[in-house]
Amino acid sequence: SLSSKELRVPQVQVQPMSAEQVQHFLAAYLPTQADMIWKELDGSPQFGIFQTPYFLKLLVDQVEATSEVPAGRASLFTGFVRQALQREITGGHVLFLPDTLLTERDHRRLVNNQWRNPFDLPERGILLPSLSKLAFNMQQDANTDSGQIRLDYDDACIILAQDRDEDILKAGVALNVLDEDVTQQEILFFHQLLQEFFAARALSQKPDPELVRSPWQVHEVSPSLEEVMETLADSDPLPELPQTGWEETTLLAAAMSAAPDAFMRDLMRTNLPLAARCTAAPEVTISEALKSEIQQALIARSQDFANADLRARIAAGLALGEVGDPRFERHSGPHGDYLLPPMVDIPAGSYPMGTDDNQYDDEKPAHTVELAAFQIGKFPVTNAEYALFLAAGGYEDDQWWDTDEILAWLRGEGSTDGQKETFRELWNTLQFWSDADIRGLVSQNLITSEQADSY
Repeated sequence: SLSSKELRVPQVQVQPMSAEQVQHFLAAYLPTQADMIWKELDGSPQFGIFQTPYFLKLLVDQVEATSEVPAGRASLFTGFVRQALQREITGGHVLFLPDTLLTERDHRRLVNNQWRNPFDLPERGILLPSLSKLAFNMQQDANTDSGQIRLDYDDACIILAQDRDEDILKAGVALNVLDEDVTQQEILFFHQLLQEFFAARALSQKPDPELVRSPWQVHEVSPSLEEVMETLADSDPLPELPQTGWEETTLLAAAMSAAPDAFMRDLMRTNLPLAARCTAAPEVTISEALKSEIQQALIARSQDFANADLRARIAAGLALGEVGDPRFERHSGPHGDYLLPPMVDIPAGSYPMGTDDNQYDDEKPAHTVELAAFQIGKFPVTNAEYALFLAAGGYEDDQWWDTDEILAWLRGEGSTDGQKETFRELWNTLQFWSDADIRGLVSQNLITSEQADSY
């Protein structure tokens, strides 16, 4: 967080592109295939990947060349590199003639588009393995807060350790994979995501789960929850646990791993939420048994009040939302897909309601009500459940909006009345409280300091 106890810094979140904005982008850049692309993306797990202009432009370029929509980021970047290599070969660039950078076999595979899988690249020559080595070393030198890494040109040559080190760098620049700052004599990857992609290719071949080890128990997390809370303004969101800088690289590596079950089993020992995120990625396939093991471990951690840091419990819950909570069974019905939550049986009986002591007249008198047996969901409605309601067109289906009050709300009429009534009731209550008592609500996170000032 940028805020401190002494200075509150207003912050904003940059939102991803909306579905409508994505459709407009596709129609503007590739009108002939926009409908086909949108049909593939709409409601799919990979839609979130393409809600940024950078990824969306890569997608458009790849679909234009292959008429296929890649499943995720790893195949998207693989396609970008293939296209860049083919472009330079077609253009007759001398560095891409068959020799040591690209072998004759590499050349033939590129010309004929012969690939074993969505992540396959021509790596018999030294060019692409060298770029992966360079990216991995640059990633190792990065800290978790740094942006793009710049490397001295001579240091880059030392890392490559090849007789044709400068040709490798020149070829990387020609591919728009590398960029050279001639004035500063520095090399960097054209985009941070490209650096992570090439580093991931190296990591997928030699996994190292220790790179993303994330402490999660209260006694081992630093800074502690209490130390972090001391730095936050009362309206600031709670930051995540510290990152290592290898998370995104690991996500890409998981997709390209030749042994995904082994990769994931080792990863869940050092970073369980990240293992879940990898499992949820559309390009990763692991056994159902291992997926279930990861899900159950996430549930256990999210409920480990004694040992797990609050931030670790939140991370486990969010990751469980991505990989799927096994307590919510997915079904298909006449209105579309839905999640069946665990239900709690409420037996029939007499239930006490109201009170004779409360200051609110509408809660008087104390009385009992006879209720028949019924079931109620064990948890509040989740985002995942509601997302399926949206996907099924729930807002457009009149049968779910059958009262005058709810139709008015749907039109946006009186939608803030409840908030206004709550504010009026709170104002009437707090006007008799002392300033110290009101400030006590701030320390309990029930109201913000700004609200306390207004009261």
